[in-house]
Amino acid sequence: MRPRSSRRIVILLAALIASEAGIDTLTPDEYEQGMEQFRVAVLGADPDRFPALAHFAREIRPLGADRRAAFEDILAAHLARVEAAIP
Repeated sequence: MRPRSSRRIVILLAALIASEAGIDTLTPDEYEQGMEQFRVAVLGADPDRFPALAHFAREIRPLGADRRAAFEDILAAHLARVEAAIP
């Protein structure tokens, strides 16, 4: 595995673990407020500044619905890219 790929996976894992720890401290009301803010920010993205986000906004879902499945999907995608790069 290349150092660049290893670094990306480590950063991804650290970010997802920290996110999970932070989410677990929220009350249900705080969590719902955060999800609503996420929806507003994503769906309201300025197409001139964030063209890709504005284009794909309706397909983007927060990790809140099923964080474990999202974590596994993201990790699998990164590992597949690493495997594809191996000669």
